[in-house]
Amino acid sequence: ALECAQLAYEKPYSQDTVNSFHNALHAAETLVSAGSLLYTINRNAISIDYFSPELRYALGIASLFLDFRHPGVQPDFLKHTREPIALRYEGTSLLERMHCAETFQFLSKFNCLPEDAVQYSNFRHACTQMILATDFKRGHKTIASIRLAFPALFPRQRRWSRGGGSARNLNSERQGSMDDGFLSKMITNIRKLPRHTLRKV
Repeated sequence: ALECAQLAYEKPYSQDTVNSFHNALHAAETLVSAGSLLYTINRNAISIDYFSPELRYALGIASLFLDFRHPGVQPDFLKHTREPIALRYEGTSLLERMHCAETFQFLSKFNCLPEDAVQYSNFRHACTQMILATDFKRGHKTIASIRLAFPALFPRQRRWSRGGGSARNLNSERQGSMDDGFLSKMITNIRKLPRHTLRKV
């Protein structure tokens, strides 16, 4: 089923001559980057066994489908021109919500969704949150949440003021920057793990 889905997934990209960025290469690069990040976390911080199979599957799917059927224009343009996408999806992360809906419809067509009800629920929630996290307006919050979860892998950074004054710590920006929901729940669970589970860097 996955092989058939892959062939069907690549077909629209090969026919799209308008969108030169949100293409198959962009999806593949995102998948490789996500895998590299997961490998780094597994090697230096926490065992990959902590992440359930449906969570790892969600990471792979979200990486490939994060910009699935992207129209090639910004959300504000879609709203101003009253495109069907903007009329169908209201609120923030307009395009990301569209990507999620298109992704699950596509996976359902090729029977690539978990059959177990609990696994399906966990997979869909995780995949949705991962795709929503790619919204540029939420990007800095997502990065801050990951740095909070794995401080040893992402050393503290300092930012210099424009006036050339003393550097201020970015830690103040990180406080309160986590979104309620998926990421913050995962970080909370990681902090509750026994010390022997976490690997020393």
